[in-house]
Amino acid sequence: TAVGTIEAGLVVNCTYAAVDSAGIGLRARVKRELTEMILIEPPREIAGLGITVMDGPFFSTMPFPAVGLHALSHVRYTPHWATSDTDARELQPERSNATAMLRDSARDKSAATNARWQRLHSRCIDALLAGESN
Repeated sequence: TAVGTIEAGLVVNCTYAAVDSAGIGLRARVKRELTEMILIEPPREIAGLGITVMDGPFFSTMPFPAVGLHALSHVRYTPHWATSDTDARELQPERSNATAMLRDSARDKSAATNARWQRLHSRCIDALLAGESN
């Protein structure tokens, strides 16, 4: 750390994402997925609330306190690609799905109709392949 070495009797790592980069071997198969969420300024009515719509092509909006905005994700438009290549590095999406996410989530009048897009938030995330179903 910035202040020196920290000693502990026990360290428990409850994650599986990118542990290989820390020199920890992982026996389970992992899928790396490039995802896109957009950071929005939510309508006043839902500021501070997290909403997930599970009817049809679902979406979710949740507070993103670090920047004072909300993150908007959509089951159809958040994932861009996936690979089981654990050496895949973080990339940016070739094109943004922000417009489609906003348009589709605006169908639920209570959540994102008046949301204003602010910026893109993309990440490579890891998921256990054992949790996938065909």
